[in-house]
Amino acid sequence: MKTIPEGVLRTLCGRFGTEAAELEFLGGGQDWSDGILYTFLRRSETGGGVEPIPMVIKFLSFPASDEAALLRSRQRVEFVRYFGERGSRIISPEPSLRGELHESLEEGGLAFVAYAYRKARGRVVEKGDPSIGTGAFFRAMGAAIGQLHAHWEARPEELRSDGTSGASASLRGWRDEWAFMRSWCRDEEVGSAWERIRDALEGLEVRKSTYGFVHNDAHAWNLVFDPEEEAARSGGEPELTIIDFDVANYHFYLSDAANALYSIETMGAEGMESGKPLPDGFRDWAFGLFWEGYRRFRDPGSLELLDLFLNYRRCLLFMPFQEQTAKDPAWRRRWKSKILSEAARLRA
Repeated sequence: MKTIPEGVLRTLCGRFGTEAAELEFLGGGQDWSDGILYTFLRRSETGGGVEPIPMVIKFLSFPASDEAALLRSRQRVEFVRYFGERGSRIISPEPSLRGELHESLEEGGLAFVAYAYRKARGRVVEKGDPSIGTGAFFRAMGAAIGQLHAHWEARPEELRSDGTSGASASLRGWRDEWAFMRSWCRDEEVGSAWERIRDALEGLEVRKSTYGFVHNDAHAWNLVFDPEEEAARSGGEPELTIIDFDVANYHFYLSDAANALYSIETMGAEGMESGKPLPDGFRDWAFGLFWEGYRRFRDPGSLELLDLFLNYRRCLLFMPFQEQTAKDPAWRRRWKSKILSEAARLRA
């Protein structure tokens, strides 16, 4: 498990107005996770006294020499705050006691980072939730992501033809993500498919109407809601909050939507490793509801390339799951077969 040195933990907690002893572990810390999350109560004075506000503080670490990684983390926090200030359904980082959204401290050759935000009410979706059966959850997903894209599209920012922006010196867009995953891939057939997907993306024009700063991991389990509130709505649409933006980057909006839609497919098949086919009509029904919600905020334009971006997601996820699939050859064969068959269509 990853750990934060006691002195670093104490100092960074103090900058956000709490003490290390008051933290309660929330999640993360595994070797494959990007950070560690804790909850704490921030006491805010109101007209009626002191109100405890549930907060989350997240700690990350990078080699102190990797200045670009530190800057990427800082700019992500600043950009997500931009969404929060405009009412997007996303966790919104709040300033430290020093007025900083992003605090850092070096020790032992590492730069430790912390940022904090109000804890979103509720939990991630579960199979038996009523809004899954009615499809209201899928419509709410589309609305949350469409709102995010609409807010960024309206931002006065110019994009370069290569998909980068003068607004960020460190977030270099999907090509950096692609290159990292290619270096991680240990299966040459999947690696070749990944290269064909890259070649297809290289041929797409970068426009504000199709491309921008996106969450980049907005799957179903990176959205939380309050099930008690959902019950009070008598089966209505849940109010979702998007969490975990630590891989946010410049990418095509359709790729961000495909991340969500791929997770919907996974849910319908009862897990990536299940091998079960989707129920008849499930994809058209669930995807249709997603786009219905999305269109409340913006027109996604043509969906002709959706399958390309779904395979981008399918192929990308293969890399972090290489060890698990090596232990389950049947799962690996199914996953590879779908990647390769979809990539082969790019040459047709």
